[in-house]
Amino acid sequence: MVRDVVAKMVSAEQGPGVIVNLSSLARHGNRGQSNYVSAKAALAANTVTWAREFAPFRIRVGAIAPGMIVAYAVGNDATRTFPRRRPASAWRSVSAA
Repeated sequence: MVRDVVAKMVSAEQGPGVIVNLSSLARHGNRGQSNYVSAKAALAANTVTWAREFAPFRIRVGAIAPGMIVAYAVGNDATRTFPRRRPASAWRSVSAA
């Protein structure tokens, strides 16, 4: 997907472009979430690599990495393990971006 987007950005010669990835603070490791953590860690590494690779084409690459988001799938019990016990809501995270 990134390959296709970058190819269009470079060929269009429209000027600078930006790619924003949605990462997570979970990339540092959460118990019982090895599949999710490994995917987010890979995305964080790719973000850094792509930023270096695409810089000559004036394409910036960054990531937004929110912490725990309260959602139906998470439930309220998960908030006990987080500092300050104040996870973000989905609405606040989207409006901040």
